[in-house]
Amino acid sequence: MTALLLAAFLAAAPADTLVVGTLADPASLEPHLATDIVAAEIVASVCETLVRVRPGSLRPEGVLATTWASSDQRVWTFTLRQNVRFQDGAPLDADAVVGNFEHLRLKRAFPGRAERVGPHLVQITLDRPNAALLATLSQPFFAMQSPRRLAGPGSEQPVGTGPFRLDAARPGRVDLSAFDGHWAGAPRLRRLVFRRFADETGYKSEAEKDGLGGWGYDAARGKCRGRDLKFNWRNPGFPQTDDQPVVDGDRVHPCSVISCQG
Repeated sequence: MTALLLAAFLAAAPADTLVVGTLADPASLEPHLATDIVAAEIVASVCETLVRVRPGSLRPEGVLATTWASSDQRVWTFTLRQNVRFQDGAPLDADAVVGNFEHLRLKRAFPGRAERVGPHLVQITLDRPNAALLATLSQPFFAMQSPRRLAGPGSEQPVGTGPFRLDAARPGRVDLSAFDGHWAGAPRLRRLVFRRFADETGYKSEAEKDGLGGWGYDAARGKCRGRDLKFNWRNPGFPQTDDQPVVDGDRVHPCSVISCQG
């Protein structure tokens, strides 16, 4: 059973809070040191990657990078999205990305180096050719962190360009709030809460209230809707899943929302 559990209650009013149930606390919230699935979902809500690969597709899409190219799969050039700022006000530019990759070399042994080619142009030279680089860079643990938070006090907490910012983290609970300065616009959700349950039984009891069978959140409409676990809101960290019940007999479906609160 995965440590992350998602399921959602139907809300009559447009939802502004999403509560995500987990069975474990994140081991670390520092993006370049995190390793577990709970940390991955939290980090992906706060920090964004250069590219992403949508579930069910092998085709990369741009996030903080708009275009990329490589003729030999060893030297890659990335054009960065302009007019993007981190949640602490630092600009996303080539220097910020180069600093992140140097940090990744130190913390995750990233096999390559990045250099500034222009204000929003970065070249990454790998130690050896790697056709899977884009898939690697799509992982939350390779997300861009504010250059002001790569070292020193506060570096253990994520500060990125994502649609949510970290408000508080304590054992059993992590609170995020909407980042209205997000480059794609403010998210419809205002709060995102990760709540740890003691065990699967406690989660199932909560999920089965009100006859829950499987609910999802529809960002386009800004409300919860039934029988659909395809999360369409702006956070790319949550997977899209097929329509299926959250609780199926004695098995809790992995990947869902605990509650939408209006």
